[in-house]
Order: sequence, then structure tokens, then C-alpha cells
Amino acid sequence: MQYFWLLSGLYMGWSLGVNDPSHIFGTAYITKMLKWKTIAILLCVFIIVGALLQGKAGLENLGSLAKQTNLSAFISAFVAATTVLIMAGKFSLPASTSQAMLGAIIGIAVVNDGSSFTMPPKVWSMMLSWILTPGGCIILTFILYPLFAKIFN
Repeated sequence: MQYFWLLSGLYMGWSLGVNDPSHIFGTAYITKMLKWKTIAILLCVFIIVGALLQGKAGLENLGSLAKQTNLSAFISAFVAATTVLIMAGKFSLPASTSQAMLGAIIGIAVVNDGSSFTMPPKVWSMMLSWILTPGGCIILTFILYPLFAKIFN
């Protein structure tokens, strides 16, 4: 059983490696500011540092949504989310790990609670942040890009 935890972590790590580099360093790679080897090293270092320093908060955030504690719920959510992420990577589609896990956790809650399932307020705030984040970045980039273009050109 202890190998299952290691294998599941490797499986999720693979899905992160397939999908997340483009989110973080896509622009730097396309503009040839960074080489792939440099990007891979930076990802390895900072994913580990981020997980060690602040990863627990994200785990507690998602974990607070799930009432399930049994192994089958964990396996189902984990395999579903990871498979969706790998499929998205296969088709070159951007996908969010937190969105995939949240969807899997909600799926388990719906199966367990049936028609009495209600969306927790925390889920609504997460969904709102996924809508507001791109818009906020568009506005901020619209302001910052001309400023930085003057400074660096």
C-alpha cells in the first residue's frame, strides 16, 4: 500500500509536468528568454520550495470541502483529476490542477449526497476567483506593459 502513495504522487507530478510549465513559463519560452532546460530546473526548485513553504494551505483549502475520509474517495478524486490533466496536456489544452481536484471533490460529494448536495460558499468564492483572475490580469497588463516597454526598450 505504501507504494500506492508514491505512485499516485508520481502520477500527479507527471500531470503537473505535462501541463503547468506552459502556464508559468510559456511566454518566456516562446520569446526565447529562457531555454527549456533552465525552465525545467526552475520548475523543480520552486515547486518543491513552494510546496514546503505554503503547500499545506492549499491542501487544507481543498481538504475542507470534502467530508470523505475513505480511501476509495481519495483514489477516485485523485485518478479523475490527474487523468483529466494528462488528457488536457495530450491535446495541448491548458488546465488547472486546483480546478480539476475541486471538480473531482464535488463529484464525490454529489455521489454521496445525491439531490441534497448544496455547493459550499467556499466553492463559489473559488469559482469567482477563476473568473476574476484573468480579467484582473488583463487590466493590470494593459497598465503595466506600456510602462515596462518604456523602461526596457
